Amino acid sequence: VVTNTTISNSTFDGVTISGGTQTIGLSATAGPQSNAIYSNKGFGIVVQPAAVSTTTIRGNYLGTQSPATTLLPNLRGNISVTPVQAKWVPNPDTNVDASGNVHGLPKAPVSSGGVGSGGGSTGTGLKPPGIFPRL
Repeated sequence: VVTNTTISNSTFDGVTISGGTQTIGLSATAGPQSNAIYSNKGFGIVVQPAAVSTTTIRGNYLGTQSPATTLLPNLRGNISVTPVQAKWVPNPDTNVDASGNVHGLPKAPVSSGGVGSGGGSTGTGLKPPGIFPRL
């Protein structure tokens, strides 16, 4: 389990997971123990074929520092799963994906009395079956 770690300014990808059972992040929401993975020249996190069914990525700050006040993008994207090159897609209203990873700066919740879907959205994500176990 990798928590409370900053990975930034790499010439390549920030984190490459090539095998074994790995957990990047501890909880389902970003917080004080979260990793901050930002400003890398490649992807923030790359999961290679041997690790796709045994890796969990959740509750990280991706493309920003904690507490997510400055946008510091990973140049190729935040998460890549090879060979399919899946990218986790954050909810456009909150910038949080279904696994609790904050992508860039969080957006203010939409008021339930105004236009929009309301606050409290849990996010959406691209999660191919069998790629990331939900614990």
